[in-house]
This record gives sequence, C-alpha cells and structure tokens, in this order.
Amino acid sequence: MNFRLQNPQDIVSRMILLGYIRRLDYNKVYDSLNAHQQKKMFYKFTDDNDKVEIDINWEYMFFEATMFELETIGKNFLEDIEKIDSQDKNDIEKLKKDIKPKSNLVADIKPKLVGLDGKEL
Repeated sequence: MNFRLQNPQDIVSRMILLGYIRRLDYNKVYDSLNAHQQKKMFYKFTDDNDKVEIDINWEYMFFEATMFELETIGKNFLEDIEKIDSQDKNDIEKLKKDIKPKSNLVADIKPKLVGLDGKEL
C-alpha cells in the first residue's frame, strides 16, 4: 500500500479503528483470526516463565493492513467496541460536569482614556 496515495478519510477511519482495537483484549482478537492473519497482525512472545504474550504489529496494522481486514476485526467485536464507545461518552459527560465556567477570570475592565495632555478624558 502506498500510504501517500491514501484518501485522507481512509487514514482517519484506519486510526479510529486502530484506537478501538488497541483497547480490545488482544488474546480474543488473536484467537478470532486465522493463522495467516495471526502471523501478519501480531507478535507472539514467550517470557522467562514460559508465559505466552501477544502484541499487535502496529506497523503492519497502520501501513499494510487493508481497510477490509480492520473492518472485519471491528465487526467481530462490535459489542465490545460499543461498550468502549459508551464508556468514552460517559467519561466525556463526567468531564463536562467537572469543568466549571471560569467567569471569575474576566475582570471588570474600565479603560482610562488619556488625552495628549495627559489628562483623563
């Protein structure tokens, strides 16, 4: 994919989808994919305790993955994405309530007009 030739709306859509995918359980996403997709889209690590860890191959997901691949992940986890979206809306509402108007920052300004002779007008 030639990234420079992408429609800007596709780039924005890609970033939004990746934002949701970032907040999903990687193990569930990994298990929902076929072996070929797993190999392309994820890194699989084994730590010192032989525990398998999975991480997303962000370079592939952002620059190489097709919109169809990303949309398929989104469709498979639509309920989880709706929960994330709902939580975000709740967080925004809480922030709106917590933000108080800063009306006390504006002071009463009474400009003094001074003539050329230095006397107040």
